[in-house]
Amino acid sequence: MNIMRELFAAFEAEDIAYLHFKSNKNLDKSFEGKADFDVLIDRLRLSDAERVIFEKGGKRHNNPDFGNYPGVDNYLVFDPETGLIFHLHLHCQLCTGKRLIKDYVIPWSELLLKERIRDEAQGIYISPPELELLLLSVRAVVKKRLFTAPFPFGMEDERKDLTARADAKKLTGFALELLGKEGEEAAGIVIKDTVGAADFARLSRIVRKRLSSCRRMSPLKAFTSSVSDYFGKIKRKKINKYFGGYFPVAKAPAQGGAMIAFVGIDGAGKSTMVALIDKWIRQSKIEGRRFYMGEGDGKLPFYVAVMKKAEAGVRKKGDNSGKSTKRIYFFKAPFKYIKRLLKLSVIYDVEKNNRKKILMMNRYRMNGGVSICDRFPQIEKNDRNDGPKIEKHIQVLGSNPITRYYERREKELMSIVKTIKPDLIVRMSIPAEVGLSRKGDPVNEHTVKAHENKRRELMSLEFQGAKILDIDATMPFDEEVLLIKQNLWKYI
Repeated sequence: MNIMRELFAAFEAEDIAYLHFKSNKNLDKSFEGKADFDVLIDRLRLSDAERVIFEKGGKRHNNPDFGNYPGVDNYLVFDPETGLIFHLHLHCQLCTGKRLIKDYVIPWSELLLKERIRDEAQGIYISPPELELLLLSVRAVVKKRLFTAPFPFGMEDERKDLTARADAKKLTGFALELLGKEGEEAAGIVIKDTVGAADFARLSRIVRKRLSSCRRMSPLKAFTSSVSDYFGKIKRKKINKYFGGYFPVAKAPAQGGAMIAFVGIDGAGKSTMVALIDKWIRQSKIEGRRFYMGEGDGKLPFYVAVMKKAEAGVRKKGDNSGKSTKRIYFFKAPFKYIKRLLKLSVIYDVEKNNRKKILMMNRYRMNGGVSICDRFPQIEKNDRNDGPKIEKHIQVLGSNPITRYYERREKELMSIVKTIKPDLIVRMSIPAEVGLSRKGDPVNEHTVKAHENKRRELMSLEFQGAKILDIDATMPFDEEVLLIKQNLWKYI
């Protein structure tokens, strides 16, 4: 059974009054994880409802700074059978209004709970179409912006669907009860085939007059706060994207953020999995970012990208001097010496930027963000699996003030992994023959032996005591993805 159906069944088993009160036309999408659930409950049963949500594996995810309103909490509920994450907005009161502020509280909760009906298709309680239509109309009025249609943001399609199902007599009765003597006129407007600008203006006057005492703040305060939060959120997004900011703009886990690192040998599908999990996090509206920690095909520091491009331009076919362990002397081969020294500077720059990223991820984690990290440094083995790399180059270049500086700085930079560790390392392993085949590399005794050695070295690492989840990358892909999601949910 879908985990959300289990949740609503548990509400009913504990006699917790609830209903899904808006966009019931899209309930099927909600149960597919493609739309949110907006559920109103009896405010006196909030603690019981929260307990049921937690028992079903749900977690509270609110935005620390934007879009929080009294009487409304945001939960994510994970379905361990499908890997879907469902969004549940739990309302104790009906907040609506300007974006990010919701300056109105509509006092219709008791009537909605009293008049709720069961949806035949989905089997849960929803608002009757007449009340949903009235509530939609009120929301359209108080959310209206300049130069937008009377029923904007897809509301017109919902309105037409509801008018086709609503009973005109019931609609008028509810409108009179909720909007007073002008309710009959309001009902006549909202059920029209087409609501023009003049009709909507009249409806707005009726609604705003009736709900004048239902504002959480003054109109001026609502306007300035909404504009301030809107542009503040945009500014923070830009700072995070372009200047290394680490403060959340989306929903953050109540228990704090997390740092998840993926490591694996060639052919294990690490990069594919990182991209997929990163997309899953973002689509779930969880505060998350992706980081790359190597110098391969990911996003590189500016200096490293320039140097690698320059190196590719001058490298001759079959030239492996950058990997040679033979001693080089400056006065005998100055060009080769300088090339190797520049290679050393590239490695140092990668390690320096990795340290910055680790510090950023840690701050991001402390502020509620979830980092998905492609690779992660370790200090157990040199020149393997993002371990220290400078020593082998010093053996080639010899000891001098420059190489000794790089050696000392590398130790300082890499020491960060002793104190800042990922919450979870996802280690992906695959047999050598399979990994080589997936990469399109030749499969022979030499390549298999080299690949197997890499696999053994990776599996022997402890990553400074971090929690490790070992994944057999030969299992069916869907099962592999689901297993990883099930384990990641513990941390997000």
